[in-house]
Amino acid sequence: MPAGDVVLAAIAARTEKIRLGSAVTVLSSDDPVRVFQRYSTLNAISGGRAEVILGRGSSIESFPLFGYDLADYEELFEEKATLFAELLKGGPVTWHGKTRAALLNQDVVPHVESGPFPAWIGVGGNPRSVIRAARLGFSLMLAIIGGPPARFAAYSQLFQRALEKFGRPPLPVGVHSPGHVAATDEQAKAEFWPRWREIIALVAPERGFTIPIEESFDWETRAARGAVRRITRNRRAEDRRQPPHPGGHPVRPEVRPARPDPRPADDHHRAARRPGHLARPRAAQLNPGTDRPVPSGRVVVYGGEAGELDA
Repeated sequence: MPAGDVVLAAIAARTEKIRLGSAVTVLSSDDPVRVFQRYSTLNAISGGRAEVILGRGSSIESFPLFGYDLADYEELFEEKATLFAELLKGGPVTWHGKTRAALLNQDVVPHVESGPFPAWIGVGGNPRSVIRAARLGFSLMLAIIGGPPARFAAYSQLFQRALEKFGRPPLPVGVHSPGHVAATDEQAKAEFWPRWREIIALVAPERGFTIPIEESFDWETRAARGAVRRITRNRRAEDRRQPPHPGGHPVRPEVRPARPDPRPADDHHRAARRPGHLARPRAAQLNPGTDRPVPSGRVVVYGGEAGELDA
């Protein structure tokens, strides 16, 4: 959506509780100061409900639109994400780089008077992006377009190890994936599948996607439904065992081991486009290490194993 923050502002005016955030904001082809100002303003008018997911852009339409060279793909995001991390700290900012004008002790308004709003880096399977998020102090949002979700567990563990290496405290790991909720599984499929296929078929020629088939859709969603049911049962059991927490839901980080996918990251990216690998519904939201909900509207998970930290 070209102006998602404008839509979020309209939603903010009509709601009181839900979190307001982007699916991804392509920072590489935007200006980090303007992105910060827009979401800081949204955070103020919504009573502290704004958050942003920053990404390099798996969809690259905005690069030629705003005059950016794809040869600078990596440098653009590295510099702009570094500047955005400085802006979140509040106070005057001094920064210089190659991708925008330098800042010298520059005051950037509106100020984040109640502290920085949540900011995530969206990652689709690149370990270097995971390490960058930890180095700059961003939370990690794993974008699962398709394929078995378990293959992303290794990135969660890599993120935790990177945070330790860079001397940073634990930060949330989220899962961002499309889905649909209805009264029954049958109703959800009947409503979601035809439209999902239509959307993928529409963008397939441009993105190189394979047109999905109903059998692969059934296989993928069956596993997701089982996971959601297990989450629901665990949450109910947890609620029965513990009294209400006076300050909200406690966070108890822990590692939940999962078998890492041995394929390199490039294979992970391609797997999302092979036949039989489609996005599945994700219908729960958890605190790290618990089965209790958080208000962000996304699944938060910890676990998995990873190879050696290389940065």
